[in-house]
Amino acid sequence: FMLGARVQGLAWSMGESGPVLAIGEGMATMAAVHAATGLPVVAAMTSANLAFTGRCHRAVAPDATLIFCADMDSHRPDNPGLAAANAAAGACGGLVARPSRPPGWPDNKGWDFADTWPAPYWAALIRAALSFENGDAA
Repeated sequence: FMLGARVQGLAWSMGESGPVLAIGEGMATMAAVHAATGLPVVAAMTSANLAFTGRCHRAVAPDATLIFCADMDSHRPDNPGLAAANAAAGACGGLVARPSRPPGWPDNKGWDFADTWPAPYWAALIRAALSFENGDAA
């Protein structure tokens, strides 16, 4: 991005509209989610743009299920990626999905759904995270 360039209100999307929409920070993250699930996805580009992007989609699709795909920034104080996804979900009546930590992932580095891509059974890991079968999403 250009320094100081506008980000709010801008996004990248993939897939046809449907009853479920997955929203996350980056293009690679959301491309991985789309490839694994077939869901329509939107990349808000930054954590600061998640809630605004969610509110825009909620306004045009009030009955849609919005799933915010968190970045796990657990190496940083207050895990800002997860905090932003939780805040966006709260603002829009959405859910939060968290990616599995890739095997052997360093403790001092965050991860997202794109990082689970090379893990064994990557598609199954991503689908499981967005299915909320484990009951700990949100």
